[in-house]
Amino acid sequence: MSGPVENRTVQDGLRNLKRTCEDVIDTLRSQRELLRQRGMGLPPGTLSGLKDVLDDLDRVSILLASDATELEQLRALAETTALVNSSLDVNQVLREVMDTVIALTGAERAILCCGTN
Repeated sequence: MSGPVENRTVQDGLRNLKRTCEDVIDTLRSQRELLRQRGMGLPPGTLSGLKDVLDDLDRVSILLASDATELEQLRALAETTALVNSSLDVNQVLREVMDTVIALTGAERAILCCGTN
C-alpha cells in the first residue's frame, strides 16, 4: 500500500521527468538551425511527440494527486469504522465521527441533529 512518502517520491519523479523533457525540447529547438545548415532536420513529429509526453505527465500527476486524496479519505473512513466498532462511549464516537466528517469535507463545523420520531 502506498503512503504519503511514496506519493511525494512519485510526484518528484514526475516533476524531474517533465523538467528533463522540457530541457530536451529546448535543446532540440536550439539545435534545429544548426541541423538545417548541415542539410539535416529533426525526424517529423519529434517536438510534438515530446509535447504529448509533457501533457501525459501532467495528466498522470493530476490522477496521482486525486488518487492520494481518495486514499486518505478511505483511510479516515476505515479508522472511523474501527472506532465505531471498538468503543462503547457513544459521545466519544460521535465526536470522532464529526471530526472526521469535518476534516474530509473541509467544513469549518458540523451539527448532528437527532430526531425523535
